[in-house]
Amino acid sequence: RMVWEQHILKRHPEIAPVKDLILVAIQSPQVTELDPEDERNRLYYVAVPDHRSPFSHPMWLRAVVKYVFAPERNFERTGFLSSAYFVRRKRR
Repeated sequence: RMVWEQHILKRHPEIAPVKDLILVAIQSPQVTELDPEDERNRLYYVAVPDHRSPFSHPMWLRAVVKYVFAPERNFERTGFLSSAYFVRRKRR
């Protein structure tokens, strides 16, 4: 919740109306990539339906999930949403 309010909505307020697509991207991604800038991050993509996009051209929603070995979870691999935003194209 803190990431949603303090990062995503502040830096990417246009994403608010499609919050449900973030879960779709993570649970049923159309494309998944490793982040070339941070190996702890996985990039999940879903195409944004035209009628849901605030833009006049095709867009993807990119959900960035960071995976860590959290001590408070007995060092089990844990993922959390670190960002979500629109992109015109996938990284590759």
